[in-house]
Amino acid sequence: GKTAKVLTSTRSSVGSALESARNKLSAIAALAGASIEKLPSYPGWNPNMDSEALALASKILSDRLGRSPGVKAIHAGLECGLLIEKLGGDVDALSFGPTITGAHSPDESVQIDTVAPFYDLVKEILSELAKKRA
Repeated sequence: GKTAKVLTSTRSSVGSALESARNKLSAIAALAGASIEKLPSYPGWNPNMDSEALALASKILSDRLGRSPGVKAIHAGLECGLLIEKLGGDVDALSFGPTITGAHSPDESVQIDTVAPFYDLVKEILSELAKKRA
């Protein structure tokens, strides 16, 4: 018989939703007489919209831009979930960065003029957090 191999990368910002999707894929495969090998999943990250770091970053950006920055949660596998898991779970995290197009493809590129402003923002956030903890 012929064999087909399908590779998927299931992702979710909510760990329970991720496992639900993975279980549904297993059930569908079983109905088709196929099997699934589940490798360890990428951990979810449910952003904390009341985060101290988010409030600080938003204030700094508002001061710089003269308007409130756009804040949104996206459906993606981000390093935040992995880092939070490795650091024990009680960690404040943000995900932001320069403008990227064609992510995870041969056409991936970064808009160079958007890199320096985010680097400066990271330095300012860390400086302000250090002052609060001093």
